[in-house]
Amino acid sequence: DGAIETYQKGYGAAMARGDLMPATEMKGLLADLGAAPSADALLGALNQQDDDPDAGREPGPDEVRCVRTNRIGPRMTFDPFGDEIGAYIQDHVSQPSWEDWMEMSIKVINELRLDLGDPEGQRVYDEHMRDFLNLPGTLFEGREYE
Repeated sequence: DGAIETYQKGYGAAMARGDLMPATEMKGLLADLGAAPSADALLGALNQQDDDPDAGREPGPDEVRCVRTNRIGPRMTFDPFGDEIGAYIQDHVSQPSWEDWMEMSIKVINELRLDLGDPEGQRVYDEHMRDFLNLPGTLFEGREYE
């Protein structure tokens, strides 16, 4: 459907710019149509910014091919959560992408008025982190929020 494709592109473009409110609105419109934001839309918007200078190159020992940007970047020096999700992030997300998420997470918390002490606030935070960093949903399956 043309509307779904347009909303997918809009969602990807808004997330690439860091515009949380339009991205959330597009995500809601997609849900109304029975669709979810696609990782391809987000990656497409991110990759449209300029050509990949790392095409065909494998990451070095202190580098990763970032799942968010599909580019090679510096490996994170720490596990941000000390669990399976944190280990995945350390192994698959570049330091600059993590720093971008840290800035975006402030917007997520403030604009959505999330209470991270509340299980629903934690779930929403994780959902936005998963979308922003392009993390696989399977990482969060069975995660309990307390």
